[in-house]
Amino acid sequence: MKHRWNWMVESAKNFHGDLELFLKQIEKMELFYTSFQVLYQSIIVDLDKLRGLRSEQVLEICFSKIYDFVIWSSDDFSVFDKDTQLHENVYNACFFTTLGMFLNDTKRIKGLSLREFLYKNSSNKYNIKESRYYFNYDNPDKTSQGYEHIKREETTLRQMRHRLLSARPVYDKQPEWSAIRKSSEHEWAFIFVLNNLENDLLDTYKRIGNLYKDLNTAIEDFKKAQKTKYKFKVGGENEDYYKIEDAFKKFSSKLNKIKYEKFLELQKVILSHIYEDKTHFGMNIYRFEKRLSLYNITSEVKYLLECKNEEENRIIDKSIVLYRNNIFFPKLRQDFSVFDDLAYIEFCANTFSSFVNVIRPSSILIIDELVEKGYFGKNWEKIFLDKINEMTERVFYDPEKIDYTVTPKSQEKFVKIISSPVLYAIYGDSASIEPPPRKQSHVLK
Repeated sequence: MKHRWNWMVESAKNFHGDLELFLKQIEKMELFYTSFQVLYQSIIVDLDKLRGLRSEQVLEICFSKIYDFVIWSSDDFSVFDKDTQLHENVYNACFFTTLGMFLNDTKRIKGLSLREFLYKNSSNKYNIKESRYYFNYDNPDKTSQGYEHIKREETTLRQMRHRLLSARPVYDKQPEWSAIRKSSEHEWAFIFVLNNLENDLLDTYKRIGNLYKDLNTAIEDFKKAQKTKYKFKVGGENEDYYKIEDAFKKFSSKLNKIKYEKFLELQKVILSHIYEDKTHFGMNIYRFEKRLSLYNITSEVKYLLECKNEEENRIIDKSIVLYRNNIFFPKLRQDFSVFDDLAYIEFCANTFSSFVNVIRPSSILIIDELVEKGYFGKNWEKIFLDKINEMTERVFYDPEKIDYTVTPKSQEKFVKIISSPVLYAIYGDSASIEPPPRKQSHVLK
């Protein structure tokens, strides 16, 4: 690696992740990172000229300059430039997720091993002297009942965690000593709340977790069999594709067993748990909405209940475009949905995904260097967390304003919202929740 990249490489080493992949990215985007080096130097010069700035101001100035630089790097990104109608909410979403990525991935903040996490959070109360399973973590009696019990619980947690993370699009394996990041400790502690859920809510939780399992497995198996990215095309028959059809039927059956009112009750429980951790509130809301989409689902159910039939399909079509581009920020969904042209919505959504994938990993390198050089002082972690929490309502919503209304037709709309993106991916048809007859199947190539 060339000498001029050294500061970026050294900063990258301060984060969990694939360093080799990052090095390849630098080589692939050499022109960008050459200019990025100049940007970094100019930020340092400007900050040194502006004496007496508060840490929050340093953070704002730094990110604003990086944002403008990334906008400049591509003509497509100009759609999010200053004075455009999309600028404010895109800027806030990128700023929010950049700080979240930094706090989640930095090695500067010590995480917990699975055993440390259990000792601190388990309902078995290993850290309480009066409990049945108490033992001294720093000097344990390895023959004690508590020590033997935490080892078994650790094995169970490791297996459950592996199953859960393996099902996600990206599984970033963590070192054993930092398996549970500090920013996600409270989120993981929800597994102990599950033990006290009412049976119907626990059943709903499990159904949500297993909803896409068969479908994802069938698609992955097909992709491996075809040794290429699958594509759907009208005509013919294909036995591998029938497995996806069968998996969709299972998906549809499982979805119809998830009752909307129980879905909402479960989300209230999860939100109640999130409220208990004020320190990482914003980051937990981010992960909550990304994975469960409570606000977006309740909003779209409401829209579908209020609109006419011809409007309903338009709402669903826009929702599909945003879903397949992983746009889960409520304000961005609203901004992009203002446009009537689906192709333009697709362009904005796809461009945002590309934009955020450039700005986040590059921004954290400069922020890390500023942390290293002391520009944010010793309390940089609190400063970043306070900024995230302050931005949460602007980037997402006020959780108190979520509409939990349920009507006789809410279940139908709920099923349609969840199933439509899947139907579109398989059949190119968002209007029906039932697959077409098998003789009309599409062939995947």
